Amino acid sequence: VQSKFVTEEIVEAAVDMQEMIDNGNLLQSQASEVLLAMRASETPYLKALAQACTFRAKNNLAVLLVEILLSSGLLSQARITKDIQERLKLNYNQIVDVSKLLLENELVDEHVLYSAMRLVYLVDTRFINMEQAIIIIEITRKSNEPVDEVLHNFGWTARTRLRVPKRAK
Repeated sequence: VQSKFVTEEIVEAAVDMQEMIDNGNLLQSQASEVLLAMRASETPYLKALAQACTFRAKNNLAVLLVEILLSSGLLSQARITKDIQERLKLNYNQIVDVSKLLLENELVDEHVLYSAMRLVYLVDTRFINMEQAIIIIEITRKSNEPVDEVLHNFGWTARTRLRVPKRAK
């Protein structure tokens, strides 16, 4: 960080993701993809993580994304646009388009969307179940904490890396 080779955000993201890898809820290839996106295109960490976990899937994870948002009450069936409904009927992954449409139509904010996308991955890999995802999305919405911090606070993951306390800004 001091020599300006990497930003503090990238170091913190790397430590977070190493912990996720240790806990079995992130692949090394996904972590590499996140760091590359952060460095190459200055993509924010939570967005890069959400995309790395969901964009390459073969199944239509948009269905699970919308299900999490509907079940938690963060999205109503009446507000789902025709474009989104059409994409949910397809048999291949539409999460890229559906996530863009959710933001463009202001149906959810970025923090909720990227949290829900992380939860999609965790449910899809059976790390958590749907009920846990609904609880977590509500907490992340209210607290603005990342999904993986909530997982740790519930004791569902363990701290495996030394953390430097955050400085007050």
